Amino acid sequence: MTLSAAGFTFCLFVALALVGCQSTPSDRALMPGIAAAEQISPQDWKWSPDQECAPCHSIEAHTAAASACTDFSDASSSCLTCHNVEQELTVAHEDIRNVKPVSDLQQVTVEKEVCTRCHTIASLAERTADSVALADNNGVTINPHALLKTKGHSEIDCTACHTMHESSDRLETSSKMCRECHHADSFECESCH
Repeated sequence: MTLSAAGFTFCLFVALALVGCQSTPSDRALMPGIAAAEQISPQDWKWSPDQECAPCHSIEAHTAAASACTDFSDASSSCLTCHNVEQELTVAHEDIRNVKPVSDLQQVTVEKEVCTRCHTIASLAERTADSVALADNNGVTINPHALLKTKGHSEIDCTACHTMHESSDRLETSSKMCRECHHADSFECESCH
């Protein structure tokens, strides 16, 4: 017996939907405010700001829990702490009743103001004053949260170095950002100009 293309597509669609919305294993830590939930029937579910995100977006919930951003994972934060766009989320979740498989989240721009609601630039600069993470080939160190006020530096935002939902080496990411302009691995402008 052979399945028609439509029958195969439907079966694949249902299988992916069931896999995508399985509950998260309880032995894996989730960020505060996010708990693994029981299987959710798409027909009975409607998105609201107080819904749990982890059942369908478990990868994001786990990466936030494992984030190097311990202020976030230790605080009583939730997905809406950063993704506070209720109308956009409502629209994005409207088709859940059509049993569509969970798609990848769209990358969103997180404005600096979202971060500075909880983290002031002054407090970050104070906490990283003795940091030697950003050092050039001459041994010059730069406080990553106290960059000189230049045109190039004003274009750098928090997400240039800090990511939430992907595994990355923050030092490597920030060093790469610096090397976009400091191409000779020197933080002293006069060494090139």
